[in-house]
Amino acid sequence: MKSIPLLNICLLSAISTLLFPEIVSATVDSAPKLVEISPVSRDTIALMIQQGEVRLHRLIPYIAEEGDRIEESMEHYSIKEEYGIVFKRIVYRDDEFYGYLSGQGEKSIILPDKYSGIDLGIDAAMDPASYKLYSNTDTSFSKGVQPAKVSRKAKPNSMARHEHKVGALHTVFLKFPHPLKEGSNYSLDLSALKLDQRTANYTYEPRFQRSEAVHVNQVGFAPGDPVKRAFVSIWTGVDGGLSFGPSVKFHVVDQIRGIRAYSGKAELHWPANKPEKNPRNANLVGADVYRLDFPGLAKPGRYHVYVEGIGCSYPFEIRPDAWKVVATTSFRGIFHQRSGIEFGPPYTDYWRPRAHNSQFGVKVYQSRTTLLETTMGIELGKGKPVFPTLIEGATDELVLNAWGGVMDGGDWDRRAQHLVIPRLFLEAYQLSPEFYESFTYNIPESGNQLPDIIDEALWILDFYHRMQRTDGAVSGGVESAEHPAPGDMSWNESIPVYAYWPDFWSTHEFVSAAAMASRVLADEYPAMSAKYKEAALKGMLWAEKEWAKEVASGRSKERVAGVFYARNLAAIELYRITGDEHWHDVFIEDTVLGDSTSLMQSLEQKDALFSYMSLPDGLGKPEWKRIARETIIAIGDAAVEYSKSNAYSLVAPSRETPVFIGYFSGLVHGQALVRAHALTGDDRYLEALHAGAQFALGSNPDNVVYMSGLGSERLEWILYEDSIKTGRPVPEGIIPYGPFDHGESYVKPGSFWVVSLEAFGAADDPTRLEPGFWDWPVAESHIDMWNLFMQDECTPWQTMAPSAYSWGYIAAQAEGR
Repeated sequence: MKSIPLLNICLLSAISTLLFPEIVSATVDSAPKLVEISPVSRDTIALMIQQGEVRLHRLIPYIAEEGDRIEESMEHYSIKEEYGIVFKRIVYRDDEFYGYLSGQGEKSIILPDKYSGIDLGIDAAMDPASYKLYSNTDTSFSKGVQPAKVSRKAKPNSMARHEHKVGALHTVFLKFPHPLKEGSNYSLDLSALKLDQRTANYTYEPRFQRSEAVHVNQVGFAPGDPVKRAFVSIWTGVDGGLSFGPSVKFHVVDQIRGIRAYSGKAELHWPANKPEKNPRNANLVGADVYRLDFPGLAKPGRYHVYVEGIGCSYPFEIRPDAWKVVATTSFRGIFHQRSGIEFGPPYTDYWRPRAHNSQFGVKVYQSRTTLLETTMGIELGKGKPVFPTLIEGATDELVLNAWGGVMDGGDWDRRAQHLVIPRLFLEAYQLSPEFYESFTYNIPESGNQLPDIIDEALWILDFYHRMQRTDGAVSGGVESAEHPAPGDMSWNESIPVYAYWPDFWSTHEFVSAAAMASRVLADEYPAMSAKYKEAALKGMLWAEKEWAKEVASGRSKERVAGVFYARNLAAIELYRITGDEHWHDVFIEDTVLGDSTSLMQSLEQKDALFSYMSLPDGLGKPEWKRIARETIIAIGDAAVEYSKSNAYSLVAPSRETPVFIGYFSGLVHGQALVRAHALTGDDRYLEALHAGAQFALGSNPDNVVYMSGLGSERLEWILYEDSIKTGRPVPEGIIPYGPFDHGESYVKPGSFWVVSLEAFGAADDPTRLEPGFWDWPVAESHIDMWNLFMQDECTPWQTMAPSAYSWGYIAAQAEGR
């Protein structure tokens, strides 16, 4: 997880200056490396020790040699000979694994990751006798002192897939019987650990040294922000959390002028033994959390937080456009998920050939399988296995317009769930039109007649619009017949690709987005508005016919609630643009309005309620509009209370909100606060939104920014297939799922939540993960290892677009302050 130089990408090969990055020659096995010593408290220091290094994949041209043997890849495929698809993708040379063939033409090959390194001796590392601290300037240590206590935590932070080996970062905490003296020089005897050095020199100067215990938003703040704060907390692993007592003084230091710009006293914000508001009512941090507020600091500049006796934070800035920087990066993340285009200058430094474009050689076959009936649809566990079902429904019909949209990070599907993105972006534009009229983030459409945020929304919407049939039916999207082959990229996939058959749920999802687009474009772009209105109406008429069949057969009673809610939202959005009372009647069939409902039921229909309360005069029931508005505000109130009831002021609209998929890594639940603030102007909603935004941007126990492209400390192994397989950094703006609550009963050994971690032998290996996975505090449990899919995969509709929506609103409000 820490930014330790494990990789070193050098000059690109002559074959293709962008496609085939070369890696420096392999390293030989080496001893664990001491990479940093940092202060933790007046009597405790932390040693950061890197165990093992990984040389990443190389993608190079494949030049066959006599004797090469090519065998079937059996790694994780459920589609075998019974479906006529055999993956002979592994190349052996001289009877040793050489690499994975890449693409249909098999003209290139991915050479394997390589791991090197010797494990840290755990017994020695945990033995106080293995350490002795000397000083010729601090008399308490003049004769050498052993630590009174040793604690350790370790996490995997690199991996070699074929070898099934992972590197790890160990943090060893040494607590001494005497406090260290500020400014004194020390020598630490480490010879018993057999590291890359026998001794280490260290000067205890917490005023200038970063501490793992001090956490801050590494991007920074705007001068007028209602929340400017940092946190102090540290969990030491096997020995638990540290407490820093009642008096913790801190200073915000101007790094340019070298002066203290603000001073204050930290407040114990959340004790380690206090339950937090979440589904389990559990404390997710495992250590006392202190809050350091500095609201009066408004002068633009570059700063860090210094906590007396503990150390410093990473640097941050105060600048008027701080949130615009965050918003820009997050919207560029959605751009970097686009399918069907080539990436490269001048729009991005990340290069990728044109991917999955059915007009440029990629064959997309029509399947008779609908998204709704598979495990990839909204009904999940009730569905049929997606890959064999797709293939069983396959036809020879080519779908020529199946290009565009956005892809997920771990594979390249484009499903109907992505239609939430245009709805989010169109709403964001309506809430802050002046901001978004001038907001641009360097996409191919920048400079045209439309704001960039609307261009992005239409890029996704148009993918489904192109595939809409003449009768109005809309496909559930595009899916490959399996997860990506080990050697394949998004631009050369060898696995067959299929378009889902239309279904009423996918079509309802399309109708909602198309109707919103028609409404938003109506005043300035009537021709475009009319196009989407026609598409929405055609889609709804077809979906209603299909829904009538569901009702007549009795199958509708077996559908999950989300199917009804999609129809409910489509009906009210269509009513808004047509005024046809028939669609209001359809809306009434499934609305929670007029009934006594729980907050959770209202949450499920929050989008429809927000649309209903926004109906123009003359449409809808005035009393229902009032109830809908009050419900939206009540959801915002619940989110404010939630933010006050957990250690890091995280945001969620309900105690029942699951702790996973962006809960920690983004600002995915900010919409409740955005809407309430937009409706009332009450700054307590904006304050809670700001408070909830800090964790993902670096103010967390791991001191890591979860979104690529920002901050001092970044994740290295987000599951973005094209990057992982070519050894290149992930493009900016990508947000992984992040930590999930592994204390829930459904997260257990062998479950899909952790099976990929167990496959690499890291789940219970103390040389790579200590304590065991289930003993880590949830807030600090993210493992930066791309094959832990439920933490490191990214999806534009789940983590990225909702966060962009929330950060964009903060940016718009900051610009007006």
